[in-house]
Amino acid sequence: MTGSPKVIAAINAALASELRAMSQYKQDAAVLVNANLESLAKYFSDFAGQEETHYGELLERVTFLNGRPSVQATATDYRESVEEILDGNLALELQARNDYQVAVELAVIERDSVSRALFEDTEGDEEKHINFLEGEIALFRELGEVAYTSAWKARG
Repeated sequence: MTGSPKVIAAINAALASELRAMSQYKQDAAVLVNANLESLAKYFSDFAGQEETHYGELLERVTFLNGRPSVQATATDYRESVEEILDGNLALELQARNDYQVAVELAVIERDSVSRALFEDTEGDEEKHINFLEGEIALFRELGEVAYTSAWKARG
């Protein structure tokens, strides 16, 4: 099946976003493990796995539409503190949600209901990540870095 070039371009943009997010989450998890925050790192490792799943689903869709996957990897940001990790990932997730909202609208215009559903499902997962990150940022700001990280260390 040959898909809309506009939808294929949106899928390729989403592929790049998911690859970046997956890499960023894995990198941030490694930093958190090094800071003895293994339980918090597990969340970021799990998020990386979810982003990898999104990547695979998008890759299958673009090839089904006879599109050529075209992914240009973008560099991750090295984040040294928990606050940088939380804030940076929230910014990435907010951008991803906005990009998926635009992609949903495009898929509707292009009458591609399967791609629309894929974009909507992925957007829903990004919103779950946003919810988690916003909650953690609020706790971090309320408790302060020492109490926040101590609470995560206590979780083991």
